[in-house]
Amino acid sequence: MSRGRDVAWGNMALKGAFNLLRSRRGTASLSGLAKQRDAVTRAMARDRDQPLDRIDGAQTVEALALVSRSSAAHAELDPYDEQVLAALGLLNGFCVDMATGEGKTLAAILAAGAYAATGRRVHVLCPNDYLARRDHALASAILTPLGIGTGVVTEGMSTAERQLAYAEPVVHLPVHEIAYDLMRDNLVLSGGDLVAPGRDVAIIDEVDAVLLDEATQPLVIARTATADADHETLEQGLAELVAGMIRDQHFTTAGDSASFTDAGIALVEQHLQVDSLFDPDHVELATAANLALHAEKALARDVDYVVEAGQILLISATRGRVVQRQRWPEGLHRAVQVKEGLVDGSRVEVLDQLTIQEVAKSYATCVGMSGSATLAAKELHDRYQLLTAQIPHRLPLQRIDEPVRLYVTAMQRDAAAVELVAQAHRKGRPVLIGTQSVAQSETFSTLLAEHQIEATVLNAKNSEDEAAVIAEAGAAARVTISTQMAGRGTDIVLTEEARQAGGLLVVAIECYPSARLDAQLRGRAGRQGDPGDSVVLASLADPLYDGGLSVDDRDADEDGRLTLPGVLEAVAQQQRRAEGRLLTQHEHAWAFTRVISEHRGVVLTSRHHLLENPAAATRELLRHLASDETTAVRELLGERLDEVCAHLALVEIDDAWSVHLAHLTALREGIHLRRLARLSPLAEFDREARTSFEMFLQRAAQAAADRLREAVHSKEIPAVVTRDPGALWAYRVMDPNWGSPEDKFLQFVGQRLRAAIPG
Repeated sequence: MSRGRDVAWGNMALKGAFNLLRSRRGTASLSGLAKQRDAVTRAMARDRDQPLDRIDGAQTVEALALVSRSSAAHAELDPYDEQVLAALGLLNGFCVDMATGEGKTLAAILAAGAYAATGRRVHVLCPNDYLARRDHALASAILTPLGIGTGVVTEGMSTAERQLAYAEPVVHLPVHEIAYDLMRDNLVLSGGDLVAPGRDVAIIDEVDAVLLDEATQPLVIARTATADADHETLEQGLAELVAGMIRDQHFTTAGDSASFTDAGIALVEQHLQVDSLFDPDHVELATAANLALHAEKALARDVDYVVEAGQILLISATRGRVVQRQRWPEGLHRAVQVKEGLVDGSRVEVLDQLTIQEVAKSYATCVGMSGSATLAAKELHDRYQLLTAQIPHRLPLQRIDEPVRLYVTAMQRDAAAVELVAQAHRKGRPVLIGTQSVAQSETFSTLLAEHQIEATVLNAKNSEDEAAVIAEAGAAARVTISTQMAGRGTDIVLTEEARQAGGLLVVAIECYPSARLDAQLRGRAGRQGDPGDSVVLASLADPLYDGGLSVDDRDADEDGRLTLPGVLEAVAQQQRRAEGRLLTQHEHAWAFTRVISEHRGVVLTSRHHLLENPAAATRELLRHLASDETTAVRELLGERLDEVCAHLALVEIDDAWSVHLAHLTALREGIHLRRLARLSPLAEFDREARTSFEMFLQRAAQAAADRLREAVHSKEIPAVVTRDPGALWAYRVMDPNWGSPEDKFLQFVGQRLRAAIPG
């Protein structure tokens, strides 16, 4: 099914009505929204002299009119018709595609206010703390005069501050914070510590990035524990071994993965003093060896991560920014730490985990906005049953998007990019250069400096300066180099001199693995009728193509550019293949997450029951004791019986859940070896995970009862456990093309097994 059938290519201008939006579930008519928009306009005019705080029982049209009036009166922002239409789209349950610079922030606030005026509770989920605070300030100015309370939740806030914020009907917060608070609530030992963020309506900024690109990365809440000294020695030795290995002799690379050759495996076996790395008893050694190889040969500093203040900070492949509180799974993260000499004798113990996909699906209503949602409409519908509506530009789009320019070598590509920037710079045009990595941004800055062009570099090393840098990027002759997603939520406003010079030129170095990311970068130019241009320069050497383009470089121009018919289609085909691989990765990751989510639901249901009914814990624990032990427990604990029993039960459930998660993580790391027996890794994971979860609650209750028995023998009331809230990290799921470390051994195992079979 084509994307066009999933997207409302809406004629949403004043004279037109919405077209039909088609999906796999049928046809939805959007023409009523145009009538609603007209009704909002009439209501704004009719009620202009009425008090702004009379909103009890307001219906959607009246509520939106009141909020729009308040925006004009108290924020001096009179909503455009397109912003009203976007708000109506959100109020009617659609994802909205609204171009960069068209006013998504205000549209989201209008919708949030109207939802709240009709009795709903709204979370506006933002990309980061800065935007959450900024957008909350505007929302407060607009909604407070209407009697609609607003709150904001950001990193570092106390439990009491979070409780107050969540009590308001409209709350702005980063999506990671709601996940943190949900997991934190699931670890509290007292009902008074609950933050209790209810989930009614979610309005998600950058909805395609959040619900697709980041949705399956597990967010984990964890604590620090002491690492095993012997394992640290093993990791250090393997890191030193693979650092000296030679490409194509001891290992090979493909894309973003690395694999041992037979010679490399022989070196590992010699180092570890084992006869066969493929012996079932040596799975942990095989895992550690492949982790060390991947860390050393497949992950690059200033591309995949940066090192700051002795910490490994991961860089988002889709955003080009450091993602705060994100880690690889523990083994890989430790391998990178060893590579960089940052081992500190600690390890991470996961207490709970949750995916953004689970968070989004827990809301009664989930909608969102993006400048590239139409390109993800099919995926948004397939995964979340969300329909997407496209809002037209307020003013005609003046930006000219050039086709991709393809060059034979990266050097030729960069030379062409420098010349392009130099030409624009001489004319006084501002230029935004989009690069794929920190290293590439700094290299390109050096190239420009050699041509006496000064550029401001914005990358993962200085992302805190993002808003300020982007706010100045529209000045005449200003050159800005940025990794992907430059200035999320911050418009590049042109000066008049820059506008007269031709507007912003966006130059992208390399195509991204997704057309959506290319579109997002191109969309930085051409804001609200501004002039502008965009162009992507790529080369056959770019990782996206990796030898996948069948192009004869003898057909290139003198400057190395390939212009033969069919080249652009070949480029687009490679990008579509990359998008397909990403989608497969997401589906693969979610398939393994589903069973964990089911187990988590069972545990949380029991946990919440014990928090609300401590006496239920007493009944369950005493059931595991003999009658004389029960009598002794009652005498020892007296009036504190229910309190102590509930506390012990909750602590044992939490400890057992942490152990279960660690077991499932280890199980997943090695499950791919089941392919050797022609078994489905996913089916095997599901079967073993369910087996290990059997009698989970009964085992936890028995452990808590044993604690009571010990208390009776010692005649001491069990101590109350105090718990740090823990640290939140997002675990970046490993690429299934690398998969678990065992995946890359399968071909070699198969070769050796076949070689051992006679005949």
